[in-house]
Amino acid sequence: MLCGPEGVTWKISLTLPYFETNNATGGMLQPELVKPATRQSVQAAPAKRPARLAGLRLLVVEDEPLIGLDLADRLEEAGAEVAPPVGTEREALQVIESGDFDGALLDANLHGRSVDEIAAALTKRNIPFVFITGYGRENLPRSFQQAPALAKPVTDQQLLDAVTAIVSRPKNVVQLNS
Repeated sequence: MLCGPEGVTWKISLTLPYFETNNATGGMLQPELVKPATRQSVQAAPAKRPARLAGLRLLVVEDEPLIGLDLADRLEEAGAEVAPPVGTEREALQVIESGDFDGALLDANLHGRSVDEIAAALTKRNIPFVFITGYGRENLPRSFQQAPALAKPVTDQQLLDAVTAIVSRPKNVVQLNS
C-alpha cells in the first residue's frame, strides 16, 4: 500500500481459481468473460434520487489520511464538492483563508493539538462546522463546547444529518441602518 497526496494505491494479487474438467466432454471448463454494459442496460438502470448535498462545497480537516479520504468520499457520494482533506493546522488555515466553503468537518484534535485557531478561523469566515471526535465533547476547545459534534466512528446517516443541519442554519446577518 502506498499513501500519497493523490490518495491510496493498492497492489492486489489474486490466484485464479482452478477449473476442473467437464465430465460430459472431457475438456476443461472455461471461465465466462464479463461483457461490457450495453446502452440498453445502462438506460434501464433505475434513476438515482437527487443527491442530498448537491451544490455544497465542503472542507474536511482530519489528521488521519484514511479517515479524511473516507469522509470526503462519503460526502461526494451524497453530491457535495469536497476540497482535498487537510491534516494540519497550517494547511487548514491556508485553505480556509483562500477557499469558499458552505461547511466543514473538523477533527477536534490534530496530532494531539487543539483546533481552537481553526474553529476561530471558520467562525470568522462564517463557515459553519461540526466537530468529529473520538475523545468526547469534553475534549472540544473550551470556546466551542456547544458546537455540533459527532463521535467517531460516524455512520453515513449521522454524517449527512449533521452536515445538512449546519448548512441549513441561517448565517449571521448584520443589518446596516441607512
